[in-house]
Amino acid sequence: MTSITTTQDAVASGVYAYSLEEVATTQTIWMLFVLGATLLLGLFSVEAFFTLSFVGLLAVTQLYHPTGESPGWWRWLRLLTGVCFLVFGYVVYRQVLSVI
Repeated sequence: MTSITTTQDAVASGVYAYSLEEVATTQTIWMLFVLGATLLLGLFSVEAFFTLSFVGLLAVTQLYHPTGESPGWWRWLRLLTGVCFLVFGYVVYRQVLSVI
């Protein structure tokens, strides 16, 4: 059995796992886009920025989900996502209270 030596070979064989750097870069680009768009449209608020960044995090975790064995850093990313769910729940709770 030959070892996988290049990224192209790894992708072709279906065992390629994305690196933390790739995931973090994608999330950072998304957050910068959200920041620029909300500032440009005059809609910036901390709640809106967090919510849109969180939606991006959910999309990134789905796009980069490992197909094989999860790398060690993936557990921390899932923990971060869980904490963000709690903060998102609090943001929604505050919005509901402001309507009532």
